[in-house]
Amino acid sequence: MRKYLWVISALCFLFPVTLSAQRDSLRNDFLDAESWFLFEEFSEALPLYMKIHSADPENANINYKIGICLLNDPYQKEKSIRYLLDASEHINPDYKENSYKERTAPPDVLYYLGKAYMVNQDLDRAVESFERFLELLDPGEYDRELVNEQIRACRNARLMMRIPVDIDLRLLDSLINTRYADTRPVVSGDGEKMVFVTELPFYDGIFFTEMAGGEWSYPRNITAELGFDADVYPACLSSDGTEMILYFDDDYIGSLYHSEFADGRWLPAEKLGENINTKFWESHACFSSDGQTLYFTSNRKGSIGGLDIYRSDRQGDGSWGIPENLGPVVNTRHNEMSPFITEDGQTLYFSSYGHDGMGGYDIFYSRRNEDGSWGVPVNLGYPLNTTDDDLFYHPVDNGKAAYYSIYDEERGIGRHDIYYVDVYSPENPRMYQVTGHLYTAKDAEEPVRGAIGDTVGDAGLAAAGDTVGNGGLAAAGDTVGNGGLTAAGDTVGNGGLAAAGDTLPALAVVHVVNPATGDTLLSTSPDRATGAFSFSLPQGIYRMHFSAPGHDPVVMPLDITAYTDKSGVTLPGEIRLEPEVKEPLVFEGEAGSIRLTDSLYTGQAGEILSIPLQLLEGSTLITRIWQDSVLVSTDTLEADSVWMALELEPLPGTSRVELAMTDTEGNIHLNKFILQGTEPVMAHEPSLAETVQEPPQAEPVAVEGAEEEIIASAEDGAAATDEVAADAQEEVPAEDAEEAAGETDPGKRKDRMAEQADEGVRTTGRWIWPVTAGIVAVAALLLLLIVWRRRRRD
Repeated sequence: MRKYLWVISALCFLFPVTLSAQRDSLRNDFLDAESWFLFEEFSEALPLYMKIHSADPENANINYKIGICLLNDPYQKEKSIRYLLDASEHINPDYKENSYKERTAPPDVLYYLGKAYMVNQDLDRAVESFERFLELLDPGEYDRELVNEQIRACRNARLMMRIPVDIDLRLLDSLINTRYADTRPVVSGDGEKMVFVTELPFYDGIFFTEMAGGEWSYPRNITAELGFDADVYPACLSSDGTEMILYFDDDYIGSLYHSEFADGRWLPAEKLGENINTKFWESHACFSSDGQTLYFTSNRKGSIGGLDIYRSDRQGDGSWGIPENLGPVVNTRHNEMSPFITEDGQTLYFSSYGHDGMGGYDIFYSRRNEDGSWGVPVNLGYPLNTTDDDLFYHPVDNGKAAYYSIYDEERGIGRHDIYYVDVYSPENPRMYQVTGHLYTAKDAEEPVRGAIGDTVGDAGLAAAGDTVGNGGLAAAGDTVGNGGLTAAGDTVGNGGLAAAGDTLPALAVVHVVNPATGDTLLSTSPDRATGAFSFSLPQGIYRMHFSAPGHDPVVMPLDITAYTDKSGVTLPGEIRLEPEVKEPLVFEGEAGSIRLTDSLYTGQAGEILSIPLQLLEGSTLITRIWQDSVLVSTDTLEADSVWMALELEPLPGTSRVELAMTDTEGNIHLNKFILQGTEPVMAHEPSLAETVQEPPQAEPVAVEGAEEEIIASAEDGAAATDEVAADAQEEVPAEDAEEAAGETDPGKRKDRMAEQADEGVRTTGRWIWPVTAGIVAVAALLLLLIVWRRRRRD
C-alpha cells in the first residue's frame, strides 16, 4: 500500500511541473510566432500558431492569427474562413495585442473575414462582414474609407464578373513550368529572352532561357552569375535583352540592381545610383523600348501615397537623372506596383491597390495623351483581375498579349505557372475560324469539280486526263493537275478544276457580306479537291453567299457572338449548290433577232411561197400557222446560217404565222406575220361548138350568078375549117382523142370539154379562136366582093 502511495505522490508532484513546462513552451512558441507575424513572415508563424491551436482550439486570438496567416498563403486562402469565423464570435473591443493570455479577437477580425469571403468570391457574405465591421470600428483606430473601398470592390467584382474579358491562356511547357511556383516572367522586347523565378525548396532561383526554333531552351539558373546568394528577383529586361533590372531586399529595404548580358552570360549585378535607390523602398523598374527611360516604384519622400510610379531619363554618362512622379492621375494614396511600358511607349500597365478595382491589387493601364500626360487608368477586367492580389503582368505586342503567372489548380502543372495570354478587345478582336464544305449537284451542267474522263470544252471546266496549257492555267482542250492549278504537261487527278480561256478562276466562291451595308468583307474559294473552305471573322452578324457558275446561289446567315465556341464555327451539314434553272429572256418583234422583210405576204393557195428570214445561227425556229383561232400546222427548223428561206404553202384565206426562235443561250425571240392565200383565177374559154357561129343572114340580092359564088366560097371556107380542125385534132393527146371518139353522146362530150377546161387543157381553145376569126374574115370579104361586083354591073 505504501508503495502505491509513493507512486501517486510522485505523479502528483510531476504533473504540475509538466503542465508548467508545456505552458512555458507554448508561451515561447506564441512569442516566436508573434515575431514572425510582425514581419509578415506568415509561413513561418503559421506552424507555431497551429501548435498552440492543437492545445487550445477554442482560443479566439489564436484562431484570428491562424486565419490571417492562411489568408496570406496563396494556396490556402479558402481555409482561413473557418478560423476567422470562429474568432469573430468572440470579439472584444478591449483586445490586447501580443498577449499570450488574450483569448478573444479584435474587431478587425470582421475585416479579415470579409477579405477571406472576398478572395473566395463569396461577395454577399464579404459585404455583410465589412458592414458589421463599420458598426464596431473606432474611427480613430481604423480607416473607415478603406473598409468602404472593399465594399465598392465587391460591387465592382459582381459587375466585372458578369462581363468577362475575352482571353486565351496558353500554359508554357514543362521546361519552364515546374511542380514549384514559377513567377515573375520578364521578356525582352524582341521576344528572344526570358528570365523568371522558380521558388525552390530552400531559395528562390532566377532562371534564364532563350528562344530557339520557336521553343524556349532549357532554363539556366543564373542566381550565382548575378552575384547573389539570397533571394533576388528580376524586374525587367531591355528591349534587346542585353540589360536587366533586379530587385533585392537589402535588410527589408528594397533596392534596384543592374546587370548586363555579355558573351552569353550575365555579369554580376550592380546597384543603381542614388537618384533611383534611396533609404526608402524601391521595388520594381522597367525600361522604355529605346532604353532611355526607366519607370520604377518608390515610397520615398514626396510620394502621393505608398509606393508611387516614377520616371527617370538616362543621362549622357549612362547614369539616371532626377526622377519625376507620374502624378495623381496614376498614383493614389495606396500602393502602385510592377509598372511595364509597351513597345510603342504609349501604354503603361501597372498594379494598384488604390484605383477602383475588384479587390486587392488590380491591373490597370493608362494611355499617354497627346500632351505627354497620362490618361485615367482603366481596369483590365476579369478574369485577368480577381478579388485577390494581381501583380506582375508583363504586356507584349503593345498590349495584345502578355506573360503572366497564375495559380490554376485545374490546368496548371504545379503551383503558380507562367502563361502566355492573348487579350482580345475592339482594337484586337478575337478571330473565329469558320469551316465548312461546299458541294454541287452531280447533274449540274457546269459542276464545280471535274470528273475523271471529262474534257475541257468551251464551258471552261477541266477534269482528269486533259493537258494544262502554258502558264499552268487550264484552257479548253488542256489538262488540270491534282487539286486544280498545275504546270504544263501535268494531268488532273480526281476532283480537278479548270476553266476555258487560259484562266482558272475560283469557280466556286464564298462571299461574306455585312448585311447592314451590303459590303463584301471577304471572299474565298473552296478547296478544289475536297470542297472544304475556312476563313476567320471577329464577332458580328454576317451573311454568307455561296455561288458557282451554272448553279443557283445559296445564302446563309452567320452570327458570331460572345457565346460562340472559341474553338470556331463548323457549318452544319453539306452546303449544296443546285443546278441553275435559268428563266429565258423573251424578245418580241423588233426587240428580237427574227428579221422579216414584210408583215404581210400573199400567195396563191396551193402553191409554195418562199419567205426570207434573218435568224441567229445555231438557233432553233418553231413555226405555228393559225387560221380562225385554230392551230393548223407546226414545224421545227434548225438555223444553219444567218439567212434562210421559210417555205410555206398558203391556205385559202388569211392565216397568222407565229415564229418562236430559241438561241444558243436559251433566250426566246418572237415575231409574226400575216399570210394571205388567194383562190386560182380561171379565164372563160368557149367550146369549139360555140366558136363556129352561123354567118348573119344577108338580105336577098337579085344578082345573076351570085348564088353560085357564095356557095363556092362557103365550100372553100368549110374545107379550110376542116383542115384547121384536123390540125387541132392532131395536137390532142392520143388518150384524149380516143376518149373523145368514144363519147358520141353530146352531153358527155360537153362534160368532157368542161372537164378539160377545168384541168387546164387549153390547147384547142388557143387554135379555135384564130380559125374562127379567119373564117369570119373570109366570109366578110366574099360578101363585100359580091356586093361590089353586083353594084358594078348595075
